[in-house]
Amino acid sequence: MRALRIIPSVFAAVGVLMLFIMSWVNTRERRFVAGAARASGTVVDLEYSRSSDGGGAYYPVIRFGTAAGESVTFRSHVGSSPPSHHVGETLEVLYDPAAPQGARTAGFFALYLGSFITGLFALIFGGVGGVWIAIQRRAAAIAEAVRRTGRRIEAKVVEIERRTNIRVGSRHPYRIVAQWQDPATQAVQVFRSANIWFDPTEYVGETVGVFVDPYEPRRHVVDLDFLPKAGG
Repeated sequence: MRALRIIPSVFAAVGVLMLFIMSWVNTRERRFVAGAARASGTVVDLEYSRSSDGGGAYYPVIRFGTAAGESVTFRSHVGSSPPSHHVGETLEVLYDPAAPQGARTAGFFALYLGSFITGLFALIFGGVGGVWIAIQRRAAAIAEAVRRTGRRIEAKVVEIERRTNIRVGSRHPYRIVAQWQDPATQAVQVFRSANIWFDPTEYVGETVGVFVDPYEPRRHVVDLDFLPKAGG
């Protein structure tokens, strides 16, 4: 299914995009810290803000005086539950003299929360996408090697299996289940095809070709070249 091939690339692309955003945000944050004036502020209130999931956090409201003598009150954009500060507590404040209302408390999350969050998303999306792509490429390489060097046998089709544990939108894939008895060992081996995103029953005969690694029978590829190409 084309969507399943595209999704890993989309994840990886989002990861790269988030990495660029993180770099841009971090540059702004570091520029703010480098040019900021510092002052001593006092927690004057703890403002509780409820989140959409029913939880909430306490955000300290801080008052400080600028070097120009202006009194500024702001709410920190970093909250916690239970509160990490108390009313009357003194905190170091960083502020832009030209825009003191945008002050922040001194601390990693208060100063670098934006780049931390975007970096976390970059790691998650990029990691998932990268690992997914690597798995797909390894599986494709193994399948190609088995097709090229493996032994081709004809296995008896025993079932067209619908994989209800996998779902994309409203669709479930099918796969062909076949078995073959090794004449040398009399052992019965069961083979399962790759996912097929339409019901292949009308195209499947009594047997199906299977490429098998002679040294590792679990590495096999059910030959699906006889099926029509699926759309979508």
